[in-house]
Amino acid sequence: MQASASLHLVAKAQQSVIQLAGVHHRLDAARLELIEATTRRRAVEVLKERRFEAWKDAQSRREAAALDEMAIIGASRQEDIT
Repeated sequence: MQASASLHLVAKAQQSVIQLAGVHHRLDAARLELIEATTRRRAVEVLKERRFEAWKDAQSRREAAALDEMAIIGASRQEDIT
């Protein structure tokens, strides 16, 4: 009877080891997915930052051009007054 119980416990232990190996395999796969997702997310963030910087540069150029035009118009009005 003890031998039967012992064999049953050994079988149960082996089953637990197999289940644990499956859990580790799924955990490793999930870790790899997380690393890939993090890499993709960072790539998107970098592209977003570059796009924002390009937009800021373009906005700054437009504002500078508008200020230059206003200065030219103001100067021409000063010349017309004098």
